[in-house]
Amino acid sequence: MPNDNALLAPTIHLGYLPDELVISHLLRARESIRFVGPGLSDAVAAVLAERWAGLGPTAVEVVLDADADLCRMGYCDGQALRILLDTAKRMEAPIHRQTGVRLCVLEIDGEKIILSGQPEYAPRMVLGLGALWRYAV
Repeated sequence: MPNDNALLAPTIHLGYLPDELVISHLLRARESIRFVGPGLSDAVAAVLAERWAGLGPTAVEVVLDADADLCRMGYCDGQALRILLDTAKRMEAPIHRQTGVRLCVLEIDGEKIILSGQPEYAPRMVLGLGALWRYAV
């Protein structure tokens, strides 16, 4: 059973947490990972998928918004979504979608980290995001 200590105070980052730090947190996970946010980068998604495969299908929960407007603003990445959807399908586990998510919550083995998503400023191709969500079903 994953550590689910509700009494543990969350760590709150008032600024952006660079991908390298998010990845280092993901690599520390021994029991469970929960991620809620508008989206994530492909580098973070790749490590999350790797950890998901290592921890097992029920040890990881993912909730994303990942709509086309957020991707255009740089808060999510189509490639990251593809990585996570492929992993979820392979693991026979769901990825949940919640519209309106703007902050990120990352929980590693019961330790909660609340942070602001980091937009990438490079333009992105977001064609086919609706098709990606249909692909997941």
